[in-house]
Amino acid sequence: MSTFPPRSAAVGTDGSLLTEGALNVAASWAESSGTRLHLVRAVDVSHVSSERVEETLGERARELDMLLEARLSGARLSTLDPAPEVHCRPGHAAEVLLDVARQQEVDMLVLGEHKRRGLLDHGSTARAVLAHAPCPVWTQVGPVRVVRRVLVAVDLSEESRVALELACAVARATGASIQAVHVFRLPDFAGGLEDELPGPTYVIDGLKDTADEEFVAFLDAHVPTDVTVQKELLVGDPIHELVGRAKAGADLVVLGTHGRTGLSAWLLGSVARGVIGQSPIPVLTTRASDREWRLKA
Repeated sequence: MSTFPPRSAAVGTDGSLLTEGALNVAASWAESSGTRLHLVRAVDVSHVSSERVEETLGERARELDMLLEARLSGARLSTLDPAPEVHCRPGHAAEVLLDVARQQEVDMLVLGEHKRRGLLDHGSTARAVLAHAPCPVWTQVGPVRVVRRVLVAVDLSEESRVALELACAVARATGASIQAVHVFRLPDFAGGLEDELPGPTYVIDGLKDTADEEFVAFLDAHVPTDVTVQKELLVGDPIHELVGRAKAGADLVVLGTHGRTGLSAWLLGSVARGVIGQSPIPVLTTRASDREWRLKA
């Protein structure tokens, strides 16, 4: 059963402005619901002699403390009880974050905004975290906002069932409304037919009707009776459609990763990365709990 806000969360941070939003949203959970925070900083020690590794880690931990003290999030973090636990460890950011998540059995990982270089590079770190996370991943894009409208992507997979369950948990906790979106992509053989043929394209219409029926049945089977969900069937590219809906007034996007292909004809693993890269609002991703994952040695 999904819970929100999380009981514990690991936050990737290097003390920069790019991770400020991640720290602030996690601090808001701690203040309102007692979420136990683990602040994680990965340190590159590849060019450090073995004798100086511990010394370097200590220096980076003290540096992180000073950076946090100079920022709004640092002032908030200092008032929390229990105090956040700092994990300053050697290695790549994804490996370190995932190790802490496993060891501390956290309920959520929190990442900051896109960063093209450095230890929190979302080109590599986000891909690895999204692929291997043992818990939901919250990517904080933009300033922290009150969640009043949750947009959840549904592709009828087990992953999207888990995402729908998580969206319902967020809605219960925040009083937000939920908009469930299923994106139908035209099959390859239908390219341009709708624009070129003067009459109705009954084959495509039939596929859309089937997709809509499956979508309704999926929601009926998995939405709790105490939660109201508005549904919308869209046609087009999933990333474009979801980002468009995110810009139209949503406060949070929730979606699963590693979904199936089918009438939707899309994989949520790649869609998740695309949405995170373009969304103006936070994105919460989750995977089915029975998925096995392992970091490469």
